Amino acid sequence: MRNIRLDICYDGTRYQGWQRLANTPNSIQGKIETALSRILEEPIEISGSGRTDAGVHAKDQVANFHCESTMSCGEILAKLQMYLPEDIGIESCKEVSPRFHARLNAKEKTYLEFQPSLCIRAPVCDGDSRAAGCGPDEPRGTGIFGNPRFFCVLRQ
Repeated sequence: MRNIRLDICYDGTRYQGWQRLANTPNSIQGKIETALSRILEEPIEISGSGRTDAGVHAKDQVANFHCESTMSCGEILAKLQMYLPEDIGIESCKEVSPRFHARLNAKEKTYLEFQPSLCIRAPVCDGDSRAAGCGPDEPRGTGIFGNPRFFCVLRQ
């Protein structure tokens, strides 16, 4: 069984937070699991390095999942980028040690609060301005992106 690590970023404005909930399909974890299960044609459950509340954005959040599929990580990444909503981004996909666990192996979790007048790209991945309130050539801080003030950075 393979263990796959995903580095994730997202604009959480439209979501009920990270964690999959029984009463709503509108979570980041739920969206990614649904896409992976469809792509890999097997049930997938992901473990995240941490959770965010409703409306909170994340950058460098790490998750992992186990699968039987032999699909390459590059192909998984390309298909995730195609199937996920544009406010959820997957920055990387790579095979890791079978013992790796996103939450248990996390080295640092940083929660930052930004003023709403700062320009935050959506999803909050570097170099990706899809659905953003500012273009890639505008200096940071010149545009206004929504109203949420919180941003989560999780590093491994």
